[in-house]
Amino acid sequence: MKRILILCFACCLFLINCNSSNNSNQNETNNLKKDTISVKRVNVSNLITDVDTNYVPKNWFHAASNVIYYYDSLPFSGILFSNYENGQIKEEFNLKNGQINGKFKEFYENGQLKQDGEWYSENGQLNGNKYYSSGQIKEKLKIENYEIISQLCLDKQGNEIECD
Repeated sequence: MKRILILCFACCLFLINCNSSNNSNQNETNNLKKDTISVKRVNVSNLITDVDTNYVPKNWFHAASNVIYYYDSLPFSGILFSNYENGQIKEEFNLKNGQINGKFKEFYENGQLKQDGEWYSENGQLNGNKYYSSGQIKEKLKIENYEIISQLCLDKQGNEIECD
C-alpha cells in the first residue's frame, strides 16, 4: 500500500512539474515556435532592426518604411507588437519579410484606438485613420508611392480643419 501511495505521489509530482514547465515555456515564447522560420506574434523587444544609414528619406513614412525587422537573424514575417508599462497593448503591425506590410493598429494607454489602417512598405502605400482619445476621427490619410495623395483633418466636433 505504501508503494502505491509513493508511486501515485511521484506521478502527481511529475505531471505537475511537466504542466508548469510547459506553461512557463508558453509564456516565455508567447506561443512561438522558435525552431521555425514563420513566427506568428513577437514583441518588438525580441526583434532586431536594421536601417540603411546612407538612405535619405522623403518623409516620415518613407523613413519608417526603410526599417527591416529581424528575428533569429531572418527577416520577420508575422505580427509585431508592443505594450505600455501597464501591460496595455500599444501597437500591432503586420510584417512580411521584415517590413511593415498590411494592417496596423495603435492604441492610447487607456486602450482606446489611436490609429489604424493598412501600410505597405514595399510599394509606399498607407491608408489609415487617426482618432482622438474620445474615439472620433482626427485624420484620414492616404499615401501612394511615399507621397500624400489625400489628407483630411477634423476637430473634435467633426469639422474639417487645416492639417499640421
